[in-house]
Parts: sequence; C-alpha cells; structure tokens
Amino acid sequence: MCAAAVPIAVAIYTNNLSEQQRIANERREFDSKQADNLRQQQVYDQFLSDIYQLDKDGQLSGAAKPWALANARYWTANQQLSSQLKTDALIFLKRKGLIGLDCPTLSDDRQDRSDIIQLSGLNFDNIRLVSPTGDLSLLDMACVQFGQVSLVNASFYMTNLDGASFNGSRLIGAKFNSSSLEGVSFLNGANLDGISFHDSNLRGAEFPETILTGVDFGNSDLSGAHFSNSNLSGTKITPEQLQQASFFNENLSLTKENVSESNIMMRKTTTKGSNAIRWPKPITYSSSSSTQVISDLISRALDNAPSAKLFQVSIQADLAVNGKDVFVLSNGSTSGSIQISASTGVAAAWGFNYYLKYVADSSVYWSGKNIRLSNSTLFPINQPIRIVANDLYRWYGNPCTFSYSAVFWNFSRWEKEIDWMAMNGINLVYATTGMEYIYNKVFLRMGFPQSELDDYFTGPAFLAWFRMGNLQKHGGPLSNRWHQSQFQLAKQIIQRMTDIGIIPVLPAFTGFMPRTAPSRFPSARFHNSSSWDGFGCNESCLPYLDPTDSFFQKVGVELLNETVTLLNLTSHFYACDLFNEMTPPTSDLEYLADVNAGIFQAMKTVDPNAVWVMQAWLFLSKFWKPDRVQSYLSKVPIGHLILLDLFSESSPQYSRFESFYGHYYIWNMLHDFGGNNFLFGSLVNVTEGPQTARNFSGNQMIGVGITMEGINQNEIMYEFALEQSWRSPLNDTELSDWLVGFVMRRYESDHPVPSSALYAWQLLGDSVYGNNPNGDSSVMLSRPELDGEQDINFDLKSLFSAWELLIDASYEVHSDLFRYDLVDITKEVLRYKFYDIYTQLISAFNDKDLYGVSTQAAILVDILADTELILASDRRFLLGNWINDALQFAQNEEDIHFYNFNAKLQVSIWGNNYTLELYDYANKFWSGMIRDYYAPRWYVFFDILLKCLVEGHPVNRKVLNERLFLEAELPFFMLDTKVYPTTTQGDSITIARGLFNKYHLSLNEIHLPETSSKKKFAFKHHFD
Repeated sequence: MCAAAVPIAVAIYTNNLSEQQRIANERREFDSKQADNLRQQQVYDQFLSDIYQLDKDGQLSGAAKPWALANARYWTANQQLSSQLKTDALIFLKRKGLIGLDCPTLSDDRQDRSDIIQLSGLNFDNIRLVSPTGDLSLLDMACVQFGQVSLVNASFYMTNLDGASFNGSRLIGAKFNSSSLEGVSFLNGANLDGISFHDSNLRGAEFPETILTGVDFGNSDLSGAHFSNSNLSGTKITPEQLQQASFFNENLSLTKENVSESNIMMRKTTTKGSNAIRWPKPITYSSSSSTQVISDLISRALDNAPSAKLFQVSIQADLAVNGKDVFVLSNGSTSGSIQISASTGVAAAWGFNYYLKYVADSSVYWSGKNIRLSNSTLFPINQPIRIVANDLYRWYGNPCTFSYSAVFWNFSRWEKEIDWMAMNGINLVYATTGMEYIYNKVFLRMGFPQSELDDYFTGPAFLAWFRMGNLQKHGGPLSNRWHQSQFQLAKQIIQRMTDIGIIPVLPAFTGFMPRTAPSRFPSARFHNSSSWDGFGCNESCLPYLDPTDSFFQKVGVELLNETVTLLNLTSHFYACDLFNEMTPPTSDLEYLADVNAGIFQAMKTVDPNAVWVMQAWLFLSKFWKPDRVQSYLSKVPIGHLILLDLFSESSPQYSRFESFYGHYYIWNMLHDFGGNNFLFGSLVNVTEGPQTARNFSGNQMIGVGITMEGINQNEIMYEFALEQSWRSPLNDTELSDWLVGFVMRRYESDHPVPSSALYAWQLLGDSVYGNNPNGDSSVMLSRPELDGEQDINFDLKSLFSAWELLIDASYEVHSDLFRYDLVDITKEVLRYKFYDIYTQLISAFNDKDLYGVSTQAAILVDILADTELILASDRRFLLGNWINDALQFAQNEEDIHFYNFNAKLQVSIWGNNYTLELYDYANKFWSGMIRDYYAPRWYVFFDILLKCLVEGHPVNRKVLNERLFLEAELPFFMLDTKVYPTTTQGDSITIARGLFNKYHLSLNEIHLPETSSKKKFAFKHHFD
C-alpha cells in the first residue's frame, strides 16, 4: 500500500510543482509587461518634456533648422514606444505644429513650410488613429509627410488626412475608414496591398504606379481621383466610383464580384426652427470593431454562456432616424439565432437589453442580474421589433456620482458600469477620472512647486467638489502613485467608452487654481470664491482666474490641449461649471455674458466644434433671475451648449427660463443625494416629465438622463427613467402593467412569481414610489437631536403590507434579487419603526418621564441591533465593500490610514466638526456603519437624556455635540482601522421572517402623520 502510494504522491507533487511554476511564470510575465508599459510611458513623458524644453529654448524656430535636436529626441523615442504611444506622439506632434506644415490652409507668416520633425524611414506598424466622434476636422493629420515609413496594418478611422503624402510608404493591410484623404499622394511605388478605404473621402487623390492589389474602396468618394500605371488586380470598386475617377493604363482586372452596388454614406445636419445647427456627427465605428465590442458585452452579461454566440450583431449607421438611435430585433439567419441591427454600438447594446427584458423576462441591475436564458438556446421573436429613440442623447451622471460611488473603482468595476450604461442606451457621460494628473503636470510646468499642489488637491473621496471649485486640500494630499494610476485607469475607461460608442465628456478649465496663483501671476485678475457649506478658507475659498482675463485663455487652452493630447481624444463635448453653489462677484449683465464667452473661447480654440455641457444646477439659487440667466448664456452660440436640467423630476429649470433661451438641454432625474439608500421616488413624475418638456415651447429638449449623486439604490426608478428615452407616457393602468413586468423580470425563475410579490410591488408603486420624490432624511442615521424629523409622504400601512406580502412570497421565491429587495424593504420598515419610537422617546423626555425614556431607549437599541443584523446578511449592504475598494490603492501602513480616513470621513461627518450642514449627508444603511457609527452616537444621546432627567437640567446642545464627536464620530473615521467583512452573516430570508414575527403586530400601533420635513430638499442649504 505504502509503496503503491509513492508514485501517486510523486505525481501529485509534480503536478503541484508544475502548477506553481505556471503561476510563477504568469506572474513574471505580467510583472514584465507592467514594467515594460511603465518604461514606455516614462520614455514618452520624457519625450514630451524634451520637446517643451526645446521649444522654450528656441530650438523649434525657423532659425534652428534643420532642428537636429528635436528629430534626435523623437527618433530615439519612436524606437522604444508601443504602437499606442507612437499614435499619441504623432497626434502631439501635429497639434504642436511640428508636422503637417506644408499645407495651404496654414497662415503665410511661417518662415518655412518644411516639417520640423521628419517621419521618413520610421516604423508605425499597427498604429490606430481614431476620431471618436467622426468629425473629420478634429483628428487632424492633414498634410503630414509620412514618406518612406512602414504603416503595416495601421488604422485611420475618422481622420483628416487631406494633402498628406505616403510616398514610398509600406501600407500593407492598412485601413482608411470614414476618413478624408482629399489630394493625398501615394508616389514612388507605395505598396497598398489589401488596404481598405471604407466610407472615406478620396477626392483628388493620386495613385501613380501604385500597387493596389485587393484594395477595398468601400463607399468612398473617388471624385477626381487619378490612377495611372497602377495595379488594381482584385480591387473592390463600385460603378459610381469608376465614373468618379480617372484611370490611365491600369491593370484593372475587375470581375463582376469586385464591382458591387453600395450606398455612399452622407453626412447629416440637425435643423431646429430657422437656425440650422450642425452638431458633431454621432460616434460611428467600423462594423467589425463595433460588432465585436458588443459581442463581448453580450458574453459578459450572459457569463460567457454558449447562447451568447447566437446573437448576431450588425451596426448600420443609416438605420438612424434624424440622428436618433434605432435598433431592430428579429430572428437571425441561422437556426436559433437572434439578429440585432442597430445604428450604433450603444443602440445594439440597448437592443440586446430590450431582448433580455421584454422577450426573455430577464434583467441586469447594479445589484445583480436574473438571466432566464438557457446556456445554449434563445427565445425566438414572433415578429421584428423596431425601437426608435425619442431624443438624440441619454445622459449618465452627476459630478458627485464619481465621488459617492465610483471613486474607488478599478477597471473591472468600471467595465460592469460601462456595460450597464450601454445596455440602457446611455451615450453621453462625464469622463473626469484621473484629470488631476493632467492639472498637476501643467501646473508644475507653470512653476508651481509640488508642495503647493499637494496643498491644492483634495483627498480621493472629495475630488468631485475640488473639480467644481468648492473645496481644496480637504482629505488630501494625493500621492504621485494615485495620480498615475488614476490617469491610466482614465485611459482604459475612455477607450472602452469610445469603443462601445459612448461619448466621453472631458473637463474644461473653470479658472480655479492653487491658493498661491494670485501672487505668482500678479498681472492676472483673480477672484476669491466664497467659503462653501461652513468650510473655512483653509479648505475652500479657492481663487479663480477671471474668464474675461487674457491669461485665462492661455491656461485654459494649455490644459485642454494637454488633455486631448495625453488622452489621444477630441470628443467635442466638454464639461465646465464655474459658479456651482457659489455666487458670481457681480450681477452686471455684460460681465455675466463675458464670463461664459471667455470659458467657451478656450474650448473653441482647442476644438472649433466644441460643445459645452453645463449643469443648470446653479440656477436654483435665488441669485439667478431670468435676465441674469439669459445674459449668462447669451454669448455661447446656439448648438454649442447643452444644459443638464439636473433635477427635472422635482424642480425643472427649463420652464423658468424659457427653455434656456434657445439652448438645448437634457431632462434629468436626479432623485438621489449623497448616495443615500432610502426607498423613495415618483414614477408618475418620471413618466410625465420628459414628454412635458418635449412639448414645451421651443422644443429644445434633446435627451433624457439620470443625474443621481450615488448609485446602488432604488433600481426601479433608474430603469423606468431611462425607458422614457423611447417610451410614451404611461397612464395608471399601463404603469400598473409595467410594474408587473418589472417584478417578473426581477424574480422569475423556474417557478412562477407568486401573486403576493406582484401585489406587494403594486402597493410600493402606489406609496413608496407614488408621489414620494424626497427621501433625504432618516432619523436613525442622523446626528441625534431633540427635534429630529423624517419625511413621510405616503401611507405607511402600504409599506408594512408590502413587507408582509414579500415575507409570504419568501416561501416560494429565493432568488438573489428577491433577497436584496427583502432586505431593502425590511430596513425601511425598521427605520420608520425607529422614528416612531424616537418620537415617543422625545415625548417622554419632555414629560420628564425617566421610566419612559429608559423604556424607549432600550427599544431603540434593539432596533439598531436588528437593523445591523438584516443588513449584514446581504453583500450589497456592507461597509466592508466600500472600505475594501478604497484599501486596494494602499501599499503601506500610511496608505491604509489615508484611504481608510477618506472612505470613512465621506460617509460619516463629511467635513469637520463645524460643517454641521454636511453631517451625514452621505449616510448609508450599511452593516458596520450601524454598529460602529450610528449606534454609538445614539448610546451617547441616551446617556445624556437620562443624566439630564436625573440631575434635573436641560440638554446642553454644545456638550451633546462635543460628546458625539469625541466619543462616537472621531473614533470611527480617524482612530479605527478595523477590517470590515466583505462576506455576509446569516440568511436574509430567515432573519427577515424572524424580524417580521417580532415587529409586525406593533406596526399597527404606529400613527405617524404624513409630513414634509423642514429639510425638504437636501440641496437647499448649499445656496441661500
């Protein structure tokens, strides 16, 4: 027996050793790749630094010809860079005016039209030049002299190459799709074997003695193109193209198969009233690129099930209707397949999600998914389904979203969110992650020392308010490692967005600068912003450069140029919000108009087709009267400004300001403040609001969006809001039917959804999600006080009955999303029960009833413990997830304290002991928060109440607040670095049933009146 076991043991040992070696090899390979990427990035950064220094030293002027130093720096760098960084370098050289100079469009004041940097002889294989929005004038490679370069398998999408030369270049397998090559020359035997020119402008292009074997001209315009002594064997060309071009002594060798019928893509404009507005062309990509990206998304959504391959995706730009997205679902060409035909990649993902929801009774949410497709088959479609978007755009996000929810995400989490965006049709999104890297880089170049910049940037958890100019320093400083890692993440995010067809909205310069800027630039005109929300000027009161000052143009242009250069992207859409929750220095109408003119001019200098995306949030302030708003917007051309009507479902601004005086805007549902996760909403407001805006005088609404400050809550509201981008308003009966479908998609499994669950959601739809738009208060999570209030805008009996029905349904439904909802609704019942007992506690205290206070305090302690218990049973209600995400950036003990502090400070007191209005603004019903933060505060409160009754004196609020801060709050966010679990404890259904048995009889005794608290809107304190 022992002898026989030896070979087995050896085999096991050998296998284990082999597996360990494989893992070690993979780790070494990964580390090597990471090191190589870092090395290449360092080479690229050094190259940029060298060029800037040479420019400063006058080495790039006409007198310095032949510019040997600049070329030496570039040639050395080119040999060491990846294809992506070579692409970045090319775009930088063009924007810097170092290549593409021999161009008739340039001014005549240049001393010499020769390119400063010579590209001839260099290798550019596999580079990929892409203009994500499709506006040819924006990814500008016009007149670049490529010379005898190697461009094997290079890709040029939506690129302006007018007047460029590829004389003697090696272009085997290159792609010039949807690009402009007017007047391009391919001299000296350029080799173009197998390249494609789909949907490109080749007017007047020269192809003398050129090898064009197997070239595919797609739908390109060949008007005036000239082919002489060229080999066109196997070339694919249409009859129209044969008529457009001139051919001399060609070996055409064209077969019937080569000469194909096709439609030439036409550029479209959007016309509104008497003003023809030319919007940047919607994002389009080659079909092969987009279809693969969407196929990958489908595979991820279906967890790589074989059935994912049964979806056939086709991107056809001409499906769009007046620029609006369209998707068509039908049975595919092969047995069991489904065809998704769509105008864009986003529309295809949108169509896929429509199939999941309305054909397969399936759903994908932030909290999880319920997929009812089998591994190998799909449900057929009875007849083709065609959906046309109501508007041009679907918007996602609020500047705060990227702090309250996304600040600690890695790319894996971002990938899920981008998939979710696309599947819900979203095509316009802020792209602000990592932008501090660029600001740090530019401000260092301007002469600010790193120490002053460290005193400028906030910590990670507060970057949203830094970006809007409200805060500086708070929670900082940021490390160089953070800057670099976030910028690399930003490039991944933006690449995925543009691959899929989502337009990233890049930040433009607002004028806010480090506190030492006025003394460093004394001739420039600065203003000091006011302190924000109780913060002193140590952490707010940022100086901002007046946009009417000429220095604003210099800084704004340099920052935006650096942004588009480093990101290799000109998206045309730029975000900028100067007076967010702040008052301008004057109400002078001409000044207000000039401020915006100055901001827009900096964008326009970098990008002539810039579209400014501005929050209309500032207009909720009493300062902004109609004449001021009209002046403020007056000097930005119509068609170059989109306003985000941020809180349209409750406080729309378009109706106050005559549809923003002709400018376009997007109707948005804000709904959530601070990432709070209470249950509330108004389905009626959301179904009626967008159509009301579309019908409003002026008809300037061009999109629907969601502008929540935080995600992971009230998923029904966001699904419903985004469906308004293609739906008509629903009446009461239709809304009831929609709720049934929502529940079926969410809970359906092998067993039918019980009627108790369906009825529960009807009750929730009429109560919690009826006319209940404000959910910004919860006494349990608020700092304890004697006059706490909690909004109640519906009959609580409906909520309690819905809970009972879901408890009943729990004997038949056990799905993951059902468990999530059961926990969510259980904690809602407990928070209202807590409020009821709290009111009795305060009543007993006011009556000097010591026994009553003791009794009610004991019940409240019990409810706190039960709330912690139910939350700990579900992974989506754990503080540990938030902390764990933050700590992934930590590399040492100091980092652990830093990221722990940022994460906890935001969700607790937010600011400091004096910014009381922000206390608990970002409160959360999370396990860990209840036990270690909210409950200890209540223990202090109960102790003070009892002592006051025993000793016979009133509550001293100052003493109360000091004790709360020192005994409960400070230890949580500053002193405690405990590890919080990311795994659940207990079974949600079992715990919920136990709590129901414990509390359901006492719920009948709750008689809280419907109220609307003094804190009606959480934003109100920010303004006036």
